[in-house]
Amino acid sequence: MYDFEEFKNVMEQMVKEKFSEGYQVERHKVIKNNQLELDSLVILAEDTNVSPQFYMQQLYPRYEQGETMEQLVADIVSTYHETAKNNRFDSENLTLEACREQIIYRVVSLEKNEEQLAEVPYIPFMDLAITFHCLMVQDEHGIASFRISLDLMQKWGLDHQMLFTIAQNNTMKRFPISICRMETMLYEFFQQTDHESSLDDIMQTGDENIWGNRAFWAKSREGDPYVLTNSSKINGAAVVLYPQCLQHIGENIGGNYYLLPSSIHEMIIMPENATMSRKELCEMVTEVNAQYVEQDEVLSDAVYYYSCVNKTLQICNG
Repeated sequence: MYDFEEFKNVMEQMVKEKFSEGYQVERHKVIKNNQLELDSLVILAEDTNVSPQFYMQQLYPRYEQGETMEQLVADIVSTYHETAKNNRFDSENLTLEACREQIIYRVVSLEKNEEQLAEVPYIPFMDLAITFHCLMVQDEHGIASFRISLDLMQKWGLDHQMLFTIAQNNTMKRFPISICRMETMLYEFFQQTDHESSLDDIMQTGDENIWGNRAFWAKSREGDPYVLTNSSKINGAAVVLYPQCLQHIGENIGGNYYLLPSSIHEMIIMPENATMSRKELCEMVTEVNAQYVEQDEVLSDAVYYYSCVNKTLQICNG
């Protein structure tokens, strides 16, 4: 079995052998969310400078678990061609007209991404930063996107607020809210086949009765937590920015509540009547982030509190 350094070298060579003239296969160091550095394999055709990134740190565990090098290379080749077929962006056609409907936003840690944020448009939101991205691909296999730079925003003639307005409309449309009971998510995580999710377990904004469905929200009266994310469960923490989302949650659970940033992908809704104290909630978030959440998926160590009377979300101290 190859060690990681050998794996990277062999993988690069094997992928190069799969692509004829007209393609370049290169390795790069890439800084991801929260300053995580990854080794990326990039395949570029002569007529484009846009390519999906294949991360060695994600491929190597699959190799360790038994996938062969040939299987991994075949997956890379297939994914590349599928992405290239669906992708219509390159540096020559990144006009606002071409990109407008693909502009979305995400939320990331403000402190952990200070260096990267110096080069991109962002809007501070408590201890977070709202960043802007352009979707290249969104299909059943996932999504591919690139971060919008300050230069590109200026080229489009937009300011931060204009970019936010466009991104909000698109993000809400492409990634509607999804809410489920915590117990439902745990069932899915542990692959309990004897549990069948019903409309009372998982609700999306596409469902007519997400707000006002008494059966769905009944458990909140007992202090049970809910998971707040989007329909793709990717970068779902950004749904807290959707207009009236937080207000509707408060109305449906019947009171104030906490939001626990379990990752960039979701928030945990914890009714104020839950048995855990603020101090315990803060300690739990910090511990989970340190021990269980991948470095590039950590959102914040803070706990947020929503007041139904004031209609405000703020960081609360333990």
